[in-house]
This record gives sequence, C-alpha cells and structure tokens, in this order.
Amino acid sequence: MPIDFQTNAINLGVGSVAGYAIDPHIRVPYVEQWNLSIQRDLGWNTSLTIGYIGNHGVGLFRAIDVNQLDFTKNGFLADFKRARANGFLSLAANGVFDPLYSGPGSQPLTVFPLLFATGGIDSHDPNNSQFFQQRFVDDIQLGLMGALESSYHAEEWDTGNNPGPGSGNPVTLFANPFIMGGDLLKNSSFSSYHSGVVEVRRRLNRGLYLQANYVFSKVMTDYSTGTNTDQVRFQPYLDNARPFLEKGRAAFDITHAFKANFTYDLPFGANHRLFSTTSKALGLFVNGWQTASVLTWQSGSPFSILSKWASFNRGGSRSVRDTAVATLSHGQLGSDIGVFVQPNGIVYGINPKLIGPDGTGIPAQAQQSCAAAVPGGFCDPQPGEVGNLQLNAFSGPAYFDWDLSARKDFAVSERLKLTFRTEAFNVLNHPVFFMADQDINSQQFGQITKTVSQARILQMSLQLKF
Repeated sequence: MPIDFQTNAINLGVGSVAGYAIDPHIRVPYVEQWNLSIQRDLGWNTSLTIGYIGNHGVGLFRAIDVNQLDFTKNGFLADFKRARANGFLSLAANGVFDPLYSGPGSQPLTVFPLLFATGGIDSHDPNNSQFFQQRFVDDIQLGLMGALESSYHAEEWDTGNNPGPGSGNPVTLFANPFIMGGDLLKNSSFSSYHSGVVEVRRRLNRGLYLQANYVFSKVMTDYSTGTNTDQVRFQPYLDNARPFLEKGRAAFDITHAFKANFTYDLPFGANHRLFSTTSKALGLFVNGWQTASVLTWQSGSPFSILSKWASFNRGGSRSVRDTAVATLSHGQLGSDIGVFVQPNGIVYGINPKLIGPDGTGIPAQAQQSCAAAVPGGFCDPQPGEVGNLQLNAFSGPAYFDWDLSARKDFAVSERLKLTFRTEAFNVLNHPVFFMADQDINSQQFGQITKTVSQARILQMSLQLKF
C-alpha cells in the first residue's frame, strides 16, 4: 500500500514532508519567432540594415508551490495584527513587547488561543509558559507573519497533525495540513523579446573592414535566473493568487547595446602611397601592418531592491524575491542609481543618502507603518503585504570594453612567414562594476563589492608560419 501524506506526517513530522507532482496535461513548450529587416546600399561598399527581431516563449516549464499558507479564511492575519498592536502598546507602557497585553487600547485575540499553547506567546499562564518561545514573539514584533505561520505548521501546533500537539485544534494554516511544500510542475511560465537593430557594415575594401550595430531591446518574463537554463525550474510565486507580481525584466535583459569591430591594413609601405620604398631595410619596419579593434558598450544588468521579508509567505525560497517598499517612485529613484565612490574607497550603486547609519536601508526599529529611516528610503513590507517595487526594476553600471591589436607580417621566404602581434585587452583599464540584487536588511546594502572586468592585459607574440 502506498504511504499517504498523513502517515508521513505522523512518522516524519510535517516539516520534513513535501509533495511533488507533474501536471498530467503538461506539454512541450514552444517559441514563436519573427523578424523584419530593410537593407540599403549606401555606396562605398557600405550597407545599412534596420530591423526588428522578436520572439515569444509559450508554456515554459515552471514548478510552483501550491501549498501556500492561508491567513485570510482562518482569520490569522487579522489576529496577527491585533497581537502586534497589543505588543507595541505594551512596549510603550512597560518597555516589553507583549502580544497578550490587556491594558488600555488593547484588543482580545481570537485565533492565537486556538493554537497549541496559545501559539507559544504566553509567558504568564503556568499551563502555557513552558512552551513560550521568544522567537515567536520576535516574529510578531518584526511583522514576520509568514515565518510565524510556517513555524507553527512545522511544529505541528495547528490542526490535523495527529499525534502532533495541535491535533484537533480548529485552525488550519496550510491548504494541505499534512505537508509543508506542495510543488507542481506545469506550463505556467512565459517570455517575450522585442528589439530594434541598426547595423552598418562595410565590406573589406582598400584594407578596411567595419561592422557596427546598435540594439534597443527588452526581455520580459515571469521566471528568470542568471542563465535561465537550470533543470529544476522551481520558483514559487510570491502569491499564487497574483501571478502577475512575477512579471518583470529578465535577469539577462540589456536595454541598450552598441558593438563595433574593424580591421585595417595601414596604408604605408610597399604598394601604398605612404612610405612606399624598395629599400629592404626600410620595408622591414613599414610593410605589412594591420590593426584591429573590438568595442562593446551596453547597459548594465538588471537588479532588484529586495526585502526578503517573510511578511506574506513563509521564508526561504518563498520570500527571497519579495521586494522592498519604496517611498519614492521608480522614476524618482532612477537618479539615485549609479556609481557613487566614497572618500573611504567604498563604492555604492545606490546613493548613500538612502542608506541608514547602520548600513541598512530600513528603520532601526520595527514599525506598524512605513516611516523610512532617511528621506526617500525603504521599509520592509507590513504583515500580509509584499513590496511595491517590480523585480529587476533597475539597471546596474554600464558595461564598457575596448580591445586593440596590431599585427605585422615579415616575409622571410616564399615558404616562411613571421608574424608579430601585440594585443591590449581593456586598453583603457576601465573598471566595470557589478551590481547584484540588493537586500535592504543587509548592512552592506547598496554597496558594490565586485567587478566583471579584468584589469588591462598587454600581450605580445611571435609566430612562425610555414
């Protein structure tokens, strides 16, 4: 006989049990592609191409957690807010955060008393005090409703987990009370790409070849990693009822990209107008020179300003992509995104004026509403809420790289040729900073800690060809 979820919950504990399923109607994803271009001959062996390229990924694989915690039908969110309000009243009156405070202005709790041991927040009742856990009180003070619910479920303090301590209690915190996660793989993801391309190309003529192009593009998706090639394809929704919250720029979206390359045979030496000579000694120095270059200049990679606060869903992968609450609009924040080098050598990608004295982007104390630590700053979401910023809403520092090379051929004999090459990579020694996703709760919030560029490299080589 197969083992059911309830038996596993009894034998292993709810926190160790998860379900995984594949949609029986799952299909092979597909991608639609289209393009249109116009090419014009400009003369001088040069052409101009203007085009549009697009594609649409349909029914892409994505695994989500369908066993999302519940806080509305069971009244837990409303009671959590009452407990939190009581705690702040107690803190103001007695200097101690007590969710069961019964002084002036307090409200009686209706759901916590239905949990085992009053949810471990009662340090007064002798029957419950032995189960008191300060971490549960801290979760209430910090607004970590999702973290608290998942802790209760893992400890089996809610309903149905016989022989767990909460067996028979009339509070159900998860849709399936016998498991923690319920992962389902299905065709629930999408992607779209749209771009405009302008390219100038010169065919090799009189020693010069040139290609340059500019691309303006946008990649949108509801599932994005750095490469989008991971095999697990598991990324739970922030909220199963609002999958539109996932839509944003892909992690590899580059808005502007300019790239150019050329090769050029320098016009001097034998068979050229400049320094044309029959002298073998002079020809040894001036004949056979060629230069080449590759240049890339493009927008920075997208990044998110995150809270990762388990205020809505349980912690870990369920909340790791929850964004921060911003007190400024996206447009207003745009001028505060860039590269800010401080006298002490620390480099910021977010204006330091939006960062608190402790290095984080949050107020020093937990609050019942958002009041940023600095003007224009950020807050963690309140219980039952998610951040108001879109994922991957901002672009990091631009990427710039310029490589140069020079080559000279020496004709030793009809069968032997000697080639000298010198190359400079990142010839300007320009640093390219990398801005990863930012966590407003980190004491390194806004800091740029690494680069994606190498220091300038100069190398020379000598090749004998025969």
